[in-house]
Amino acid sequence: MNEMLPLAKGMLLEYGEFFPYGGYMKPDGEIVHVGAKNPATDRPKSKDLIDILQNSFRERASRQQCKAVAIVYDVTVPLPLSNRRSENLIDIA
Repeated sequence: MNEMLPLAKGMLLEYGEFFPYGGYMKPDGEIVHVGAKNPATDRPKSKDLIDILQNSFRERASRQQCKAVAIVYDVTVPLPLSNRRSENLIDIA
């Protein structure tokens, strides 16, 4: 988490949004940051990028090339007992 979240925080502060991205930890502990791209468009749907990342990480896990993975994406959720939605939580750890 400490490796993945700083980029999200920076992108939210500067642009108010970001495309989904992720990373994984190799068996030796090295952290690898990963982006996803849909060559068919320069404004891909977040779901498509998340699917690409999930498939990539599943493949790596099946070959024992990672021991942990993370996918980071921007969401808002309905607040309980309210008609409002959450705002970006940029002050995460």
